[in-house]
Amino acid sequence: MPQMRNHLLQWTLGVSLVGVLTGCGKPVTKSELPGTYVADFGLATDTLAIKPDGQFTQTIRVKADGKMATAAGTWSFAQKDREVHFTEFMVVINGFSEVITNFDDPKKRGPQFAPVRRVSGKLEIGGDDISWGRKGVDAPYTKLSNSSP
Repeated sequence: MPQMRNHLLQWTLGVSLVGVLTGCGKPVTKSELPGTYVADFGLATDTLAIKPDGQFTQTIRVKADGKMATAAGTWSFAQKDREVHFTEFMVVINGFSEVITNFDDPKKRGPQFAPVRRVSGKLEIGGDDISWGRKGVDAPYTKLSNSSP
């Protein structure tokens, strides 16, 4: 039994050390969020430019036909919940992993929110526990840079 406890303790310490070294355990702050993020949904790519002044732009490109659309709005960060909230957000993929044909219709835009986390030291928005109503689409928005275009 003591040997099993030793192995469990070593495993726990090892996992904790990996988290510390990769930055996974460090809480995300609002000042870290601005930058450029990209999600590749297979059928389309979605680029978010989050600006320090609370504004964002979103550019979606459908791969099959090259259709592009851009939206803009505001964002806020709920530190306690570790969620970023967007206004006027476009959703390009439906719950069946298909492109929504009129995703760029301004009447379809609306508020969206998603968890923010650090994975291997990089910030990600959304992903497998995304709350956007896009079941089956679990690609996160991965931060590419601190500058926004």
